[in-house]
Amino acid sequence: IDLDAVSIEPWKLEAKIDDVLSSPATAILIRSQGLTMAHVTKPKQTETTQRWKLSIQVGGHREPIRTRIGFSHPSADPRRLLEAVPDRVVAPYAVRAPTMQHYSADAAIEQKIIALAKRSETQARDVFDLELLLRQHRGGMSLSIDPHIIDLATQRISELPFGAFQTQVLPFLDMEVAELYDRDGWGRMQTFVAEQLRALR
Repeated sequence: IDLDAVSIEPWKLEAKIDDVLSSPATAILIRSQGLTMAHVTKPKQTETTQRWKLSIQVGGHREPIRTRIGFSHPSADPRRLLEAVPDRVVAPYAVRAPTMQHYSADAAIEQKIIALAKRSETQARDVFDLELLLRQHRGGMSLSIDPHIIDLATQRISELPFGAFQTQVLPFLDMEVAELYDRDGWGRMQTFVAEQLRALR
């Protein structure tokens, strides 16, 4: 899970997350789903990035599931919306949909294009995320992004082999969804995103 922490100081956020992860209420909540939090570390705590790594033990499995929670402390982007999480997301957990703040589509697309262009190591998840965002928001976008960044992002797409998608994205998709993405599906995704980026130039 990657989140932005816009209006809280890093030391205060660190204390709050530590309290949540170590609280009896959290342990009871995850145990109700047949899970146990086996191990928690916080390998990165800086003024700009904070990260916690968790090992979740699932009943009946020897190997734990490893995941992480990351917070960035970016410059505040005013393009944010306050909305309830869709019912379809929370329904399997039988909880009331929380209200959360998230970036607008324009802001999210710009951030993903910049990430794709500027990361020291190109990530397949940026292409996957961009396909989802661009298919959902094809019209009416108002982006303000340097054409050179768009060109660099477009070039980066072709550098990613199917193996990168297999290791970086597929393990995190639901089984019925993952089956839709074979080597040809990855190629179509790359082509679609590249064409959409060129159209934004």
